[in-house]
Amino acid sequence: MCAELLKGHADPSFYAALAATFEAVWTHGIPAAWNSLGVTSIHKKGDPTLPDNYRGIAVMAAIPKLLAHTLLARLEHITE
Repeated sequence: MCAELLKGHADPSFYAALAATFEAVWTHGIPAAWNSLGVTSIHKKGDPTLPDNYRGIAVMAAIPKLLAHTLLARLEHITE
């Protein structure tokens, strides 16, 4: 699922399905597909033919990233 679909989604049934997915992950563990990242190179500046002018960016799916941010927010709230 792309991030654009997650932003500003107002349908309550969507959030219920998302919560059910997160609960299933919490109960049964993280799906194997969520453990993989894609890495892409982004040109920083300078000569694009030189490898030193690129940096790697890890790309992950939107749902696992949302789960990670949700857990982080809850943990930060507990530790305050």
